Amino acid sequence: MTLQRLSFDPGLHLAAASAEPVTAYGAMVRGVFRGSVMPVGCIDTVFGYLPTAAMLGERGYEDSGFIRPFGLTGQFRPELERVVLDAWERLAR
Repeated sequence: MTLQRLSFDPGLHLAAASAEPVTAYGAMVRGVFRGSVMPVGCIDTVFGYLPTAAMLGERGYEDSGFIRPFGLTGQFRPELERVVLDAWERLAR
């Protein structure tokens, strides 16, 4: 997964991910960047959904149901959300 930031000035940013993040990531991203930020999903080569850690194990479409139809194997690890948030924090610096 790739994450990208485009800043128009110190207080206006686009924060993009190569997945379809669930709604909760919008609030997380807004908490990381100073000023106004617009979260954008589905850039680059999209692999599928990006669930939160709390969603893991629910067996919903966004959690794991999309994996086979997208031609993927495996499952998300519990530290998924922390890894993504750490990456956003590095980009915000």
